[in-house]
Amino acid sequence: MNTKSLLTRITVPVLSLGLLGGLGAALATSAGASTLPATTVASTMKTVVAVTYSPDHYDTTSVPTGVPSPNGPLWAYDNLHERFTAVPEGTDQWSVTINVNGTFDGFANPVTGHPQVNKGTVRGVIQYDVTSPNKPSKALLPRVEPKYTGLGTAMSQLFGGNETVTSGGHYLFTYTKVAGKVYTQAG
Repeated sequence: MNTKSLLTRITVPVLSLGLLGGLGAALATSAGASTLPATTVASTMKTVVAVTYSPDHYDTTSVPTGVPSPNGPLWAYDNLHERFTAVPEGTDQWSVTINVNGTFDGFANPVTGHPQVNKGTVRGVIQYDVTSPNKPSKALLPRVEPKYTGLGTAMSQLFGGNETVTSGGHYLFTYTKVAGKVYTQAG
């Protein structure tokens, strides 16, 4: 898997979240809060931490594997424990860090696309800057996601479907036992 494929796998669904949210209703804010400077508003808001489990999460690459998916050729299925940490940075601004920890079951080499059975662990972190009139709510993120749910869908749930990724996408993912080696992707 290369940098482009991982960004495609995670960023493309996340970048489309704003479109999926449509015009949704914005949360009303008090007149007092709306007149405070952004740093004051951010300091009155709290960090939100939410966790979920995502079974059979698609893991894609940029090389052909013979198994297409919406975000690129599929090489493995991941079973991920996902931890979302949303830190307020100003009015409607959040820094969201997603930490994942789990296992993968691969059927192709993510670098060559050739058939290859791979089973091991995966750990990773990715960060996004998000704008949303909705505060993130851990109550909106299910304890267990339906099969094949991606990080973009889970982040959309966290913000009630009304968010836009404005920057970020920096990541580091490490897989053990891909062709008997540790495989790391960063971007």
